[in-house]
Amino acid sequence: PVSKEFNVSLIGTILEINNSLYSIKGENCRGLEKIKRLNSFFGGEKFHLIYAASDNTDDKELLSMANDFSFIENK
Repeated sequence: PVSKEFNVSLIGTILEINNSLYSIKGENCRGLEKIKRLNSFFGGEKFHLIYAASDNTDDKELLSMANDFSFIENK
């Protein structure tokens, strides 16, 4: 995976493959689920979100946590 190649952690929707078909394993990582996963990743410790970007209105809570953000409108 790309995350191992670049030595980074990814927080996102987990996919599984069965018979060449992709399906979501667990919760879809959108909206409040992203904040829940960030809190879990940091072990409940307080963290500071410097920048966030999204093209989904479900992420308004996440964007409001950041010092700066970009909302990319789909046309």
